[in-house]
Amino acid sequence: MRERLKPGPLIVLAGAAGLLVASLLTWYRIDLGKIAGGGAVIARYARENDYATGANAWEPWGPLPNLVLLLVIGAGLLLPLAAMAGRLTGLRAALGAIVTGALGTSLVLLHVVISGPEPQDIVDAQPAAWLGLLCCLTMLGGGFLWWDRVAHPRGRQTV
Repeated sequence: MRERLKPGPLIVLAGAAGLLVASLLTWYRIDLGKIAGGGAVIARYARENDYATGANAWEPWGPLPNLVLLLVIGAGLLLPLAAMAGRLTGLRAALGAIVTGALGTSLVLLHVVISGPEPQDIVDAQPAAWLGLLCCLTMLGGGFLWWDRVAHPRGRQTV
């Protein structure tokens, strides 16, 4: 008999898939018009020479944060898939999802909110960055729901 899919792993999986997509969108944009004394000239020069004025989550952070982001996305995808396939059971998988969501949330908060993109005068965080944060929070919430459902299964009375 086939077991019904649990909402916790599905939420974690959706959050990780969303984070993967969001990480490829533009997270930061340079507003060249904010540059004093020649912003229009610099903007035209950047356009004519095809210089990038935006960056996704993978470009500005560096190798270590990129590795952490890759691990967060990978664990967020693999943990629920392994659990749904029956290869991973119990509270360890749910705890892994909670740690993954917390790590991703911390990483995005650090790079978007706490120490945003530099120079902050002309670089702005775009909606995709906030979507990435929402995806990490979704993974974290799904991990807690997963934990709760495994620790307190329905149909069993607690005293």
